Amino acid sequence: TILALVMALSLCSVSWADDPVTLKVDPSVSYTTAPARAADATYKTIAEAITAAQAGDTIALVNDLTVDGDSYTEVKKALTIDFGGCTMTVAAGGGFDVYSDLTLKNGTLECLKWAAWVQSGAKLTVAADMVINATSTDANKGVLPFRTQGPRSPCTVR
Repeated sequence: TILALVMALSLCSVSWADDPVTLKVDPSVSYTTAPARAADATYKTIAEAITAAQAGDTIALVNDLTVDGDSYTEVKKALTIDFGGCTMTVAAGGGFDVYSDLTLKNGTLECLKWAAWVQSGAKLTVAADMVINATSTDANKGVLPFRTQGPRSPCTVR
């Protein structure tokens, strides 16, 4: 019987991975515990949305967003961040520390240091409808909006 079940299952077309979803970021949302990953789930911070996301998901900003702290937001899975015409302002640090493929589109990223630090093997794509302003008074932080690490860290600006 087990052999018959295994043979029957091998004939089925089953996908165990979830389909990509869009997760929203809205700093005005109120909750005690961040929601589980689901289509149109809304998170207070972009870091929470990135943590909940799976590779292939899209994170959509609903309102302008300010990120506090002097660090970068890590992206360790392939994602698209759709700014939805909104602005993400990084108060003291940089934009994204990119370890996997990342696409930025449809908005504005304001940051004090680099907009993205692209690690070896990752790829950053910036769509034509994306504006990035990286300004800094620190020596060598913000001179270029992107910094790559290693020989395989392409940045594509469309």
